[in-house]
Amino acid sequence: MKKIFAIFAVLALTAGVCAAQQLIGVVDAQRASAAYWKFQSDSQSLQDEQQRLQELQQSLRSQVEQLAKDIDAASQDANNTALSQERRDAAKKEAEEKTTQAQTFQSNFQAQVQRFQSRAQSIQAADEADVMAAIEKVAKASNLDLVLYSTNAPYAKVDITNQVIEALNANAPKAAPAAPAPAPAK
Repeated sequence: MKKIFAIFAVLALTAGVCAAQQLIGVVDAQRASAAYWKFQSDSQSLQDEQQRLQELQQSLRSQVEQLAKDIDAASQDANNTALSQERRDAAKKEAEEKTTQAQTFQSNFQAQVQRFQSRAQSIQAADEADVMAAIEKVAKASNLDLVLYSTNAPYAKVDITNQVIEALNANAPKAAPAAPAPAPAK
């Protein structure tokens, strides 16, 4: 009797699962992110800042190279016994000051790079959160039980990527109106 009850219980559960099939959708999150206006704006801003940092690095490299030459010259003067003790002490102090200046340049640059990296990570996390929120919103509106990345389910029938892109760009700033066409020549 217990075996029969167990068999009916399994059949009842199986029938319930079959009757309540889940609706599964897919999304190409990379394509949605790339089409997101804020992601594009943030990417351009980060690229501009990275370019500025590269230019600053080149400038600092030139300055540090010049400081290295100055440090070498001052160190040679500091060790030159033909010079007075006063001049050697001054040269030694100059070498130390230039060394400190070079180290300060390098540490300031590293601090700027770290701030940039932190800012980039923060922006990326915010953009990813926006994409995930849009996916969740579209999934709920479409009554989807599960959403997979399209790379994991290439043959799924319900692709919500375009709806996610629309949801992400719904609040995009309006583009500047196009300039009026020139008047025809007479």
